[in-house]
Amino acid sequence: GERIHGYALWKMYERRFGQPIQNGKFYRILKSLAEAGFIRPTAHAASDPRRVPYEITPAGGAAFDRWVVTLDADGGAGEDEISSRALFVFELGREVTSTLFAGLEDVLSARWKRLEYLRERTLSRPGISDRERCAQALLLARDLEHASADLAWLRETRAAYEKLAVAAEQRPAPVVAAPRSSRLGRVHR
Repeated sequence: GERIHGYALWKMYERRFGQPIQNGKFYRILKSLAEAGFIRPTAHAASDPRRVPYEITPAGGAAFDRWVVTLDADGGAGEDEISSRALFVFELGREVTSTLFAGLEDVLSARWKRLEYLRERTLSRPGISDRERCAQALLLARDLEHASADLAWLRETRAAYEKLAVAAEQRPAPVVAAPRSSRLGRVHR
């Protein structure tokens, strides 16, 4: 990938996530990514030794590829997990994005089914008071509403992505003018 210095990465992070992050915290994250072997500093311009460019290592690229499509049906698809992956859909290849959307839908559907099962079980469970039953069922109903909203959002996002991806594929390639000498045709003497 492209080599980018820490300050530029910091600003890209803030633009992408829409939230500021303290520079000290960001540079600690960069340091931990470098220590884990996911990124590495590269040679930098002598003009400003403070601007150290970083690049993603093969191990870092592989870790990202695994992370972006790997979710856990037992809670690993929380709001932050979904949002953080959604930030990258337009930078992933179409095949990876398709895998991501399918995986997210599978995980969210499994989560919804598990919550529905738990709610039904709670409603029919003997040995608990009506008050406990009602409180537990209401909390599970709230979680079900969140899972339903996540599924609806995912389907809307997938449709928007597909529409934009198809439009980008159908956009005509830019016309490149022939070299000037070949446009002149024959020279008349």
